[in-house]
Amino acid sequence: MKLNQNMSNLVSVSIRNLSQVREARKNYKNHLRVYNAFTRFFSISKDTDSKAVEQDTRSDWNLDSYISESHKLEAWVRRDLNIVLVEPRIPQNVGAVARTCAATGVRMNLIGPMGFSLNDKKMKRAGLDYWPHVCVKIYDGWGEFRSFYESLSEPKRLIAFSARADIYYGAPEFQYQSGDWLLFGSETSGLSDEVTDFVRQTQGKVVKLPIRDGFVRSVNLAVAAGVGIFEAIRQLDEGAHIVHSRDRDPITAAAALEQGRKRMKTILSAEEKLARDDPMK
Repeated sequence: MKLNQNMSNLVSVSIRNLSQVREARKNYKNHLRVYNAFTRFFSISKDTDSKAVEQDTRSDWNLDSYISESHKLEAWVRRDLNIVLVEPRIPQNVGAVARTCAATGVRMNLIGPMGFSLNDKKMKRAGLDYWPHVCVKIYDGWGEFRSFYESLSEPKRLIAFSARADIYYGAPEFQYQSGDWLLFGSETSGLSDEVTDFVRQTQGKVVKLPIRDGFVRSVNLAVAAGVGIFEAIRQLDEGAHIVHSRDRDPITAAAALEQGRKRMKTILSAEEKLARDDPMK
């Protein structure tokens, strides 16, 4: 009787173990199916991304090819604002700034020597496919840019961004004006004394971004440039800034924005005249 009971217990244990084995095998197959699905998905994503990177970083790409076409963008770019990168060292930063310039219509000026070549794949990748919409001019060195700037007859002013400045970059402490050129130095050393001295000699301004500098010396070049550009645009377009739909022709949008600026100037002039003629004063 005892032997039969032991045999019965052994059979019960074996059946339970067999059920557990079957359940484990079933779970394993399910996990394997999920694993294979994820493997295929990420393999396809990796291949697709690699093809996109390869297309975007083809070896025959060169910024010079877009510089020669920049004159075609004159109807679209802003005439009241420029950005200047002095001796940038990191190509991704230049690409990011180029993307911002394409989005805002601000002309980009690059002063050498730079820390990379004009056909750098990382710079191209950071700017994505927006390069045909960037108006860019390149100078061999500070002396060439200085000569070009001094030859300009229209209203102009240099605004240098430096961590060593005493004036904050934004309103109400600082006001931008039409014809401003925003200067940003290299990622490693910023703007040289030669540049900042020239800025002050030409009645320009040296400003800074407010940061907690106990641990950080400065912010990223592309971030600083973006902050400066959008604050300048916010002030210059005050009361006339219009957000357009994606499918609107950019040249038409730029013309509409210019009309908005003119209307706002007319309104402000009328208000100033009324204030001057107010008999209650």
